[in-house]
Amino acid sequence: MKNISSNIISALLFVSLASCEHKDIMWPGESVREVTVKFEWDNAPDADPEGMSLYFFPQSPYGEVWKFDITGREGGTVELPTGDYQMVAYNTGVQGVKIEGTDSYESIMAAAMSTGKEEVVTPVGTMYGATVSHIEVTECGVRYITSAGTIKECGQSLVRCSPDSITTDYTVIVKNVEGTAGVSTVRAYLEGVGSGIFLSDLNVSGVPSTVAFPLSVDNDHNLFYGKSCAFSSFGKRNSYDLQIAVTFSNHKTIARKYDVTAQVVNSHSMRNVLIIVDGLSIPHPGDPDYPDDDIGGIDTDVEGWVTIETDILVDIIP
Repeated sequence: MKNISSNIISALLFVSLASCEHKDIMWPGESVREVTVKFEWDNAPDADPEGMSLYFFPQSPYGEVWKFDITGREGGTVELPTGDYQMVAYNTGVQGVKIEGTDSYESIMAAAMSTGKEEVVTPVGTMYGATVSHIEVTECGVRYITSAGTIKECGQSLVRCSPDSITTDYTVIVKNVEGTAGVSTVRAYLEGVGSGIFLSDLNVSGVPSTVAFPLSVDNDHNLFYGKSCAFSSFGKRNSYDLQIAVTFSNHKTIARKYDVTAQVVNSHSMRNVLIIVDGLSIPHPGDPDYPDDDIGGIDTDVEGWVTIETDILVDIIP
């Protein structure tokens, strides 16, 4: 009778330890599990990234950070030790972007590259990102929390997430332009964008910056127009200035600044912003209203035209 009781107890203990429903079991971290990450592009159906990078940050102070690069947009399978993680994903090969702060989920960020001029950054490529704030990798599969706060459990170790755009496209149109004859190049400087963005919560980092980009000249329709991409500083700064810099064939450059705050902050979409300047009369060398030769920088705070240095224009945009 004693042996029968012992066998029954041993069998019950084995079943208890083998069951994934037993919440008190602590699985050893040395065990490795295959986890499949599936990207669903409902938020950005036109996105076609060449690949995605994934960071898994351990929620234990003793765990290691794991990074994986997956080709294509669909997702793929990675191997992770069992444990609790937070995941950040973003598309690879983004122009003008460097990834910093990879030690933790809270610090990882995408930063725009500097032009070498103070607070002036290069345009960035379109960037997509996704996060999963909590993933439990166990011997029985995964349990994770979606962006909507829903808890999902999957015995097949499948994690689904939905990347979305985390950069902003800024389109600038200057219409009804007078005096385009003799204009060589035109460039825009949009002041107030973010220098970087934290990937875990999409808050901008650093001081407000200026992004510089070229504008095309349409002499037939008296237009300047162009488009750039940058990190949005919505919610952190409520002031945006647009400076239009015009360079003539004699290499002299003049610029004029506009307050475009209302257009930016009242945009219907924080990821697609349209800025329109209606009416621009360009003075030419020799005209009475052509500015004098007092040289200023791109941050010159004036309502009219001012002569500015040209080296910054040549250096930051090919």
